[in-house]
Amino acid sequence: MTLERFVMCRSTFRWLALVLGVALVTISAASVLAQNSSVSALPQSAGPAKPPDLPSYKIQVNDILKIFVWRDAALSQDKILVRPDGRISMPLISDMQAAGLTPVELKQKIEEELLQNINAPNVTVIVDSINSYQIYVMGNVANGGAIKSTTPLNVMQALANAGGFRDFADKKDVNIFRGNLLFRFNYEEFIKGRNLSQNIFLEAGDVVEVH
Repeated sequence: MTLERFVMCRSTFRWLALVLGVALVTISAASVLAQNSSVSALPQSAGPAKPPDLPSYKIQVNDILKIFVWRDAALSQDKILVRPDGRISMPLISDMQAAGLTPVELKQKIEEELLQNINAPNVTVIVDSINSYQIYVMGNVANGGAIKSTTPLNVMQALANAGGFRDFADKKDVNIFRGNLLFRFNYEEFIKGRNLSQNIFLEAGDVVEVH
């Protein structure tokens, strides 16, 4: 073999070795990426479910409302008291039932009335101050009785306002009475992150009983 041929063969061998090395590195990197992709694709724990959103509050007697009529400052009212009869008055609407309705329902009723005088009225109803909300917590709690609040409370908040459980209270069997309806609340289950939807928001007049 001539010297020139030997040099050419040696160069070819080095080139093949280099190509093979690059290929091995590429395969190794691809394998690592595939592993990482498969790990990231594994389902992640979503954690405990969030408590339910606050339901639409029903307007009550003595609540203070703000009613805005878009592009009509004369009709907009900064503070309207819900009278003892549950009704309100405002310009162009002398008398309307408000108690027992949600802000959205009252908005729709006002818009229907204003349609007689205004083209396509756009109304916003805001409960500015809740003066009628009261619930009751009784039984094996530190400070039972009536609880007033400017915003609706859920079961956990009501129990906290009542000072928590007394010794020997049955934390697994808390009853919530709402008229003829009965709801149950299991504190031990709730604090472990199970069945979080049972932590309902209480309506005015609800009674929470701890055995």
